[in-house]
Amino acid sequence: MKIGILDFGEIDTHSNAIETIHHTIANAVLAEEKGFTRYWLTEHYLSGIAWRNPEPVITLIAASTETIKVGAAGVLVPLHAPYRIAQDFKLLSNLFPDRIDLGFAKGTIDQKATEEISNQQLLTDFFEKIKKTQLFLMNKMEHVQVSPPSSIVPDLWMLGTSSSSVDFATEQKMNFSLSLFHNLDGALPSPHILSAFKEKFIRKNGYEPQVNIAVSVFCTEDNRRMEEERRTRKNVLLNIDGGAGECMQKIEMFANRYQVDELMVLNLGKDHVEKQALIETLLTA
Repeated sequence: MKIGILDFGEIDTHSNAIETIHHTIANAVLAEEKGFTRYWLTEHYLSGIAWRNPEPVITLIAASTETIKVGAAGVLVPLHAPYRIAQDFKLLSNLFPDRIDLGFAKGTIDQKATEEISNQQLLTDFFEKIKKTQLFLMNKMEHVQVSPPSSIVPDLWMLGTSSSSVDFATEQKMNFSLSLFHNLDGALPSPHILSAFKEKFIRKNGYEPQVNIAVSVFCTEDNRRMEEERRTRKNVLLNIDGGAGECMQKIEMFANRYQVDELMVLNLGKDHVEKQALIETLLTA
């Protein structure tokens, strides 16, 4: 089973944004050494987050590692011009061939921040912007070309919490990542979403797509810290907790339930020590 790391960029306790980014790079290097397959960074505009756009940090991580796949999970499509997304990720894909993932997300942010970032309406058609980004990546837009002109492009992922974008991902030949931690009421998405997606995709395109699930994990042998995390964690549903061995058992349970061979682990450690401990121990448990 393959396991990757998903990183929200939450600033480490008693630290700052720059220090946290340096810690993130070190964690990605360690994740590669320990056998993790991917390191994905999110795009968020909340307070307490070390970066907003993940692209600069993706570049630093890719340059500091050799084999691990690195990417965005995901770019908030409504905020950005397709040409800008395509240009940045086409360049990254050519600098680091076969190592860059581009995930598309539909998240919203404060309207004032949206206006400052994009100077456009937030509700610009989500799927049309993704299609246009794909055309730019493949240099199929007649008047505007993306550099470099090679055919190397990132692996494209649709990120979702339900089946709402499955048909689009099938039509556009995109991989699919299903999050299990966004529904704060505790209702997990049905495993049928992925099985139906794979069936439709194979029938339509003739080959099997990449799929994974994203789960939130807090690993510790400290019962006091575990209870504190359960009590105070509010922005995501806590899917998995316990010691490293117990966490791995629960990861395997989710993998079996959703019939996937890859999981993305949202590392909920509060500081560099806790985040690093998960990476150090999870795959060896």
